[in-house]
Amino acid sequence: MKGFELKCYPRGLGRKVYRVIQIGDTASLDELCLCILDSLNLGEPWEHLYEIVLGTKLYKRGSYCIPCPRIEEVYEYNSDGVNTDLQIGALHLYKGYKFMFHYDFGDDIVVMINVTKRLEELSHSYPLVVKEQGMLGYGGFYDDEDDETEE
Repeated sequence: MKGFELKCYPRGLGRKVYRVIQIGDTASLDELCLCILDSLNLGEPWEHLYEIVLGTKLYKRGSYCIPCPRIEEVYEYNSDGVNTDLQIGALHLYKGYKFMFHYDFGDDIVVMINVTKRLEELSHSYPLVVKEQGMLGYGGFYDDEDDETEE
């Protein structure tokens, strides 16, 4: 089975915190999103909406977004039936291509994804973290001042 090796890192933290993930062509974008959320300790997929943004500019006119299936339940959003159930192989990715995982639209958590290798032989289709550096957690995106509780 063919697949990809992807370097995934929170925007601005590429050297400090990252995951290298191998994933087969037949795995869905949802499976990739779940792997990123779990490996970076960012939360559960049902806690916030998310999308895959093809390209490296968030909110840029002409960017193509692939939303999670739940987005149409929450917003009046027409995705023309294309969502993160899509197989990653359908994107025709190539080495050097960059795209983004955008999670929690209120806090704008962005994980950059860089295709580092096209794998000709892969023994699994599911996403598998093969290398990791640092840990983040959801609180890693905030300053300590934001964590204050009201008394």
